[in-house]
Amino acid sequence: LKLFLFLSFLKYCRMWCSLIFNSMKNCKKVYKIERFAPILTELFKYIPKATLKNGEPSKAVEPFRAYAKFDYETNTAFLIDYHRLREACEVFVGDWVASNWRRAYSVVMGWLDEILKNPAEASNDECFMTTAKVIHVVLDSLVDVIEDVKKTEYTIIQAKVDAVMNALQNCQVVDAVQALVSMLSSLFPILDVSDPRIPGILCKLISSLTLGIDDPEMAEVRHHFTYLFIKMATDHQAHLIAHIELIWKEISAVAGQLSDHQKCAVVEGLFALCKLFKNFEQYAQLMSVTLQQTVEFWVSAEIMTAVSKPENFLIYIGLGDPLTNNDSLNLAYHTRRKQFSFHVKILHSVISRLEVPTEIEDAKTGGFCITDVQGNLRICHPAAELFQMMFPTLFTFLRCLKGIYSVSSLKVVHATYDKAKLFDLTDAEKSAVMGKPHETKKFKDMQRQEVFYEKMKLFLAELSDHLQHLLIRCVFAFDWQFFALPNAASYVEHGIFGDLENLMDYRLRLFLRRVITPLSNSTTEVQSYFVNGLAKLVEHLNDRLIARWHLIMKKENACEFDDEQTKQQIFTENVVSLLTRELALFLRSLLLQQDPEKPRATPKAVELPEFNSSAMDTDANDEQTSSSNALSFLGKSLLQREVNCYASLVSLLLNMLSWRESVAAFHISQVAGLAILELQSNGILDEESFKHAYAFILGAMPQQCLNPEFVGRLYDLAVQLYEHFRNIYPNAAQTVLLQTTECSLGDLQAFDKKILNALENPDFKSCNKVTLKVKRDWFKSLIKKFLKPLKTHQVRQIFGELPPLQRPSPQPFFTSSISPNTLPNLFQES
Repeated sequence: LKLFLFLSFLKYCRMWCSLIFNSMKNCKKVYKIERFAPILTELFKYIPKATLKNGEPSKAVEPFRAYAKFDYETNTAFLIDYHRLREACEVFVGDWVASNWRRAYSVVMGWLDEILKNPAEASNDECFMTTAKVIHVVLDSLVDVIEDVKKTEYTIIQAKVDAVMNALQNCQVVDAVQALVSMLSSLFPILDVSDPRIPGILCKLISSLTLGIDDPEMAEVRHHFTYLFIKMATDHQAHLIAHIELIWKEISAVAGQLSDHQKCAVVEGLFALCKLFKNFEQYAQLMSVTLQQTVEFWVSAEIMTAVSKPENFLIYIGLGDPLTNNDSLNLAYHTRRKQFSFHVKILHSVISRLEVPTEIEDAKTGGFCITDVQGNLRICHPAAELFQMMFPTLFTFLRCLKGIYSVSSLKVVHATYDKAKLFDLTDAEKSAVMGKPHETKKFKDMQRQEVFYEKMKLFLAELSDHLQHLLIRCVFAFDWQFFALPNAASYVEHGIFGDLENLMDYRLRLFLRRVITPLSNSTTEVQSYFVNGLAKLVEHLNDRLIARWHLIMKKENACEFDDEQTKQQIFTENVVSLLTRELALFLRSLLLQQDPEKPRATPKAVELPEFNSSAMDTDANDEQTSSSNALSFLGKSLLQREVNCYASLVSLLLNMLSWRESVAAFHISQVAGLAILELQSNGILDEESFKHAYAFILGAMPQQCLNPEFVGRLYDLAVQLYEHFRNIYPNAAQTVLLQTTECSLGDLQAFDKKILNALENPDFKSCNKVTLKVKRDWFKSLIKKFLKPLKTHQVRQIFGELPPLQRPSPQPFFTSSISPNTLPNLFQES
């Protein structure tokens, strides 16, 4: 009774519910303890109610509203908690099924029986869709214990499949159809690959792609079915491969009724299936059928002219004409924009799923290999020959899309448009900047002009993102075939790296994320093509970030802010913080040599972790960083005198050490030391330049000493450089220490004597944790008077409409604490 009352109370008190299910993620051991089974079963049964989306303070009805006001001050706070709760519930279900699948299976089979009695009537229940979701998750999780399930439940599963198929024959209620198809797709992989029911299931799923084709309200349902098709094609290929001809026949029958989004998704699924054949000719044949219109589109003279310049493109999509309510004119421009989106997305779908065998024997068997003029066996990519026909237009278009944000390009936009709204970030991107969940606005609830602006922003953002991702993937996937092209170097330098100065900070961050993983995993031969482009990028990043940091400090020194200025200040700081963190990861991955024994980075492992003391513990990281104590090929290349970007790179690294983003500075500290040593090795760093660089490292310590874990890394860097340059530039480091840290001459001489003895002592020559800690303590004692922490800067939370993102200045000012005057030789680039 107490448990029942408690669960009933949780229906209204959402915050308690969230806390309970989140805590279950750390209690996996209790899942296998029998005496907890009844409680866990009741918690599981409660999940459909727990995941109902009710409780927003502004929308909830009684009795939810009364509790919601106590739990959440804003809708945003509720949404954050709600998304966390849903994730925790899914984790709980998956873990519980893995530990005790029979109990979960028994419960959901009972729910499924109730639904199948009358799906249309069952769909009227408020928990119908959340119950269907739980059934879907449980059935999906059964795949991990599929052999145990088949031993005792296979005939029951077959009967349920038949019952769901029969229910779908007569059901017309949208929610019921959506739930039944989802459950059918989850039951499908439990069947044997030879089960005669599979063809019928495939036909039903594919025919569902056109359900309610004339009803705009059904678009999300059709997209859900498309997602299910991709999931089946990627996760359960063994069940589909024998029926590839049937799948092709059914898709061909409905292809004319599919939306552009669905066509791209279906093509993605087909190429995922084609992977099992490992056959070059089959890939080529499938591309010739699915991409014929796309190739014709990109090589046409009309499109090549439209994307040749940003001004041409803006006029071509209708922004050169006045904002109008003329439906026929708007439709013509809308059709043009749809064509661009479709023909970029379908190429992205193909390249994201087309896989080339990595084993030479598989490649030879599948016809992927050729012999070059030197007699070497080369693996060919099936898409390279077809895509290279479109490369001149695509790479030109990539640069064009970055150029539309320039001042000169915006002049062609008609005066009737609000340019600040037209070229702003989307609402979803703004929410991401502020770390808030995005609540999708329905276009039917917006005014006509608002709908136009939001759709245009989405169009430009998605088009740019997909094209950028597509071409970066092509460059690295095609490998030698791409770099054998006559214009390969131009494509990289001007297409990928061209006009980056026009990108907004948030979009530049995404570019860094996309390019670093494949670049750091590639060979030095491939990396050599990127040196010039990276040099220009580093120079621009140095100018942009230093300008941003100075702008933030300048605004902080202003006496008064109104609410609007404060919101803009917070927004700007958040964007700069995200860009700084992303840049730190980018530079560390780019400049440091990878440990060959560690697994290669993946696109998912690109987020810089949030600050925590264990992640920045200096002692714990000494051994981790010792394996990466050398510069990579790109790191050495960018610090060569001939490349002509070393000044900007060192300026960026040293300035980042002093900025308030401690996690970013922590990851940069090791790179900065290696860069200084490399400059000295290359004969670029003279004594005066070393003094200023050393002063910069010392100057970062008061800013960062609020984080003792990180400042310890700075101590190590200062000691390392002191030891290395002690004989090269005698007294240089001592002069800087006396001028900067307020230490006495006697203390400095005592420190120098300890360092000299350590250098002569064999026990101190090994850089283990003990010797590092001893030297760190010596240095800390020397500069203890200098370590006066800066005041902490706290920013209050502001609620309300998010301001537009500040764009790069057309004439950025180049202000830096390191300047050509203070570092004479370092900045005398050839």
